[in-house]
Amino acid sequence: MKRKLLLPALVGCTAAYAACHSGITVRQYTIKTSRIPKGKALRLAVVSDLHSELSQKRREALAALLQQEHPDLIAMPGDIVDDIRPQYGAADLLQRVQGIAPLYFSLGNHECRSQQLATIPRLLGRYGVHCLCNSWEEVTVAGIPICIGGLNDPEHPSYQFAGGWLHDAQTVFSSLEQSDRLRILLSHRPEKVFAYRAMPFDLVLSGHAHGGQVRIPGLLNGLYAPNQGLLPPYAGGMYRHPTFTHVVSRGVSHYMLLPRVCNRPEVVIITVCRE
Repeated sequence: MKRKLLLPALVGCTAAYAACHSGITVRQYTIKTSRIPKGKALRLAVVSDLHSELSQKRREALAALLQQEHPDLIAMPGDIVDDIRPQYGAADLLQRVQGIAPLYFSLGNHECRSQQLATIPRLLGRYGVHCLCNSWEEVTVAGIPICIGGLNDPEHPSYQFAGGWLHDAQTVFSSLEQSDRLRILLSHRPEKVFAYRAMPFDLVLSGHAHGGQVRIPGLLNGLYAPNQGLLPPYAGGMYRHPTFTHVVSRGVSHYMLLPRVCNRPEVVIITVCRE
């Protein structure tokens, strides 16, 4: 009887391990646009929701993965620094990836909750990170003219009145409507699609949802995400809208007490090429 039970037990344990495996994976997407010059392509890495990772081993693995992917630009749409965990986890990772590619960052809700908004840009700036706080920069990367912007999270303490975040979303970047550059927005919240539809960006990069925590491949893309609730429509993946493409990273976060099921932490690699 014991031998008969051994095989099912081994199969069950293997399946459970595979389902909850927390190693970082690479998710790849390709986007085609007429805004890329002929013969050019942009290789963009998205790293979201680090939450000041405590494990040095995981930080080393993440840095090594980014090194081997050879991105032209690394986008960090929020929650790199945590509001509870110490900042050294974020600082160590940034030190390890500094120099791989230009680093761009926008604020997430955990940075906004940290009560350290005055010091976080200085911390990130030590490692060459461009902090985009309701601002944008015009740059040329891999021979491609880009306008890259960052929108503050709705939990930013400056939004003390109703409609403040939406007002900024609608007005801060309005002058970019006539730009012929590839326009990329870093904005932490995936659920704010109604606002992104009216903004002058070709590509929006978000995080925050942590992949909906639990997935059933082919059946359930995510069980629950903050600010979206059960069965979140934007748990993770690439979503095409009439005026822009929205890529939602499942993030690199890992919590022992809150395992991710069939939902491995991920670095997203986006190849943007000529249509």
